[in-house]
Amino acid sequence: MPTHPKIRLFSGVLLLSWSLAAFGWVWFARDLDIKIGEWPINFWMAAQGSLLLFLGITILNAWYFNRLDKKASEAEEQASNTAH
Repeated sequence: MPTHPKIRLFSGVLLLSWSLAAFGWVWFARDLDIKIGEWPINFWMAAQGSLLLFLGITILNAWYFNRLDKKASEAEEQASNTAH
């Protein structure tokens, strides 16, 4: 599979994950009804879970594009070595 469709697919999956994390569990946070003592922590858990997921998406995105960049630079290096 060429690089451009891979990038589009990967970016689309990450964007879908981000949108589900941003807007998905907000609708279900009231149904979670988790309490510690008298304090409901359902919205807090949804907010913190979203932040952790956003961090994971960012790390995954950086890892994937660094990998693609390394492959592209290796291919470019091999092409320049065979040209000489």
